[in-house]
Amino acid sequence: MIKKIFLVVPVFLISFLMISDDNQVHSKISHYPVMVTGMTYSLSNFDDGYYKTGIKSSEPRFIDNKDGTVTDNFTGLMWLKDIQFCGKANAWKEAINICSKLHYAGHNDWRLPSKNELSSLQSITYRLSNTNNKFDTLPKNNPFKNIHPPLSEDEAILLWTSNYIKWHFNPSSSYIEGWRSSLYGNRSFDNFSEDRSTFVWPVRTAVLNKFPEDESEHFEIAKALVEGQGKNLLDSKDYKLKKEAYYKLRFTDNHNGTVTDNRTGLMWVKDIGLTYLPWKEALLYCNKLNYAGKKDWRLPNLKELESIIDYYSEGETILPPPFVWHNPKEHSSGFIYTSTPTPLANMWNIYTINFRVGAISQANCNTYGFIWPVRGYTTQK
Repeated sequence: MIKKIFLVVPVFLISFLMISDDNQVHSKISHYPVMVTGMTYSLSNFDDGYYKTGIKSSEPRFIDNKDGTVTDNFTGLMWLKDIQFCGKANAWKEAINICSKLHYAGHNDWRLPSKNELSSLQSITYRLSNTNNKFDTLPKNNPFKNIHPPLSEDEAILLWTSNYIKWHFNPSSSYIEGWRSSLYGNRSFDNFSEDRSTFVWPVRTAVLNKFPEDESEHFEIAKALVEGQGKNLLDSKDYKLKKEAYYKLRFTDNHNGTVTDNRTGLMWVKDIGLTYLPWKEALLYCNKLNYAGKKDWRLPNLKELESIIDYYSEGETILPPPFVWHNPKEHSSGFIYTSTPTPLANMWNIYTINFRVGAISQANCNTYGFIWPVRGYTTQK
């Protein structure tokens, strides 16, 4: 059996949580509601376009700094205006080196974005036909340029993130794969061999405390690990205590079969993997669910589901504690449905997240998938 170990860990825990000798936590979780996906069209009752949950950014969201950089007022992140500024596609390790050595627009703290940071830029807009696939998933009226690969207007540009996974086939054989994400067409997020080439789009933190976590430290631990360092940190008792404390701080077990995420304010069903349905039936099931005294459950949209999964898990699933997945080994290739359709209307494909690895993909709406009900935020038709 292939064993997976997620090595890009949330090192922000180390600085974010201050634990004294008696292991008491002296911090708090910043409230950070989930953004809207951008979906405006409803393919079926109770889907993402039906509810349109999440918060919207104020306008203007992006500021062109006129120096080759763009600041996102919503997240406080600064990006290079030219997505292909770093030139040709590179291997994952080289992508890290490029960002580490970059001095641009008076700044030298550029880095490879984390999956969460790249996802914060991605907006899904429904298209009524697939006769023209030339669309991207960046928000409207953004100032970025060169989203398409050289010599192509039809291919997706894929970008490295600072997240990666190390696969162990046996004690003497292992290899690393980086995680990459697409900004074009049917958005995806998947693992990719570290020696294969993908594009590099540097980012830096321009305004502190706007993004929910300090994602810059993911990049620092990624650098240390590719240089053969950092292993002692991950195995340390102190690190494990801080990680455990973070989860206890972020999630409240309500002891009624639900868990509240104190960061986003959303409430989730604690036990997952018990219900397996086609997409439309999953939407209806959640809408009619009467559980823990609540009747306003729904299927989560893509960004909501992304917000809860643990891309740094070392267990059998991507679920953070205290959530429980039932019989994960019996469904090794299973996925969790979102309420968000892909942009192409006549495909009837729905975004999904693989619960073992975390890859974002898509499935035909008639395919059976697992559901994870959520509630919270003002909903509107």
